[in-house]
Amino acid sequence: MWFLQALIWACWLVAFRPARLVNMRVSDGDRRDALDRLRRNQERCKASGEMFRIIDAGAALRMWCREVVDAVADQFADEMAPCWVGLDDGDPEALAFGKRCCRAAQPAADCKFDESFTQRACCRDGRPKEVLKFNIDVTSDAAWGPILEGKFDYAISTHILEDVTNPVVLLEMLPRIAKRGLIATPSKFVEFRKGLEPP
Repeated sequence: MWFLQALIWACWLVAFRPARLVNMRVSDGDRRDALDRLRRNQERCKASGEMFRIIDAGAALRMWCREVVDAVADQFADEMAPCWVGLDDGDPEALAFGKRCCRAAQPAADCKFDESFTQRACCRDGRPKEVLKFNIDVTSDAAWGPILEGKFDYAISTHILEDVTNPVVLLEMLPRIAKRGLIATPSKFVEFRKGLEPP
C-alpha cells in the first residue's frame, strides 16, 4: 500500500503540470468534515447564483457523498440505486411522488427515507435530485470523452485506486474534469484487515 500512496504523490507532483497537490492528510475514515465543506461550497455558490458541480469517479455502488454529488462516472453507474423506483425511467407518477416527498417539512412514512436515502441526499430545491450517470470504464482514456466536455468544480475518488488495473489513467483524468478534488485510499492496515475481495 505504501507504493500506491507514493504513486499518488508522484503523479500529482510530477506528471500533471497544471494540477498540484495542495493538502495531504491521514484520516480516521470519518467523512463528515469533507461533506460539510462540500455542502458549504454548494450553498455559497447557490447564494451567489452560481453552481458548484461535483462528480464522483468510480464509486457508484458505495457512494458516501450522494447528498452533494451531481454526477457519477463508473462502470456500474447504471446500477446506482435511485431514491424512488421509476424516477430514472421518467415515470410521471414517480416524479410527482418524489416532489411530494421533497417538499414536505416532515415527509410521510411512505417516502421511505432512511440513513442512505435521506431527504437531503434525494432532494434539491424541493424536487427529486437528478444525478448524471456516465457509465464508463474509469481506467480507459477513450471513455472519458463525454465528461471532458463539461467541467466540474470538484471530483471525488475514494477507495477506488487500489481496486483498478490502471490507476494512472484515473489520476490523469481527475485534474482534467475538475478544478479541485479529493482522492482517498485505505491504509495498508485496513486492506490487510479486510482481506481479499472476491472477483
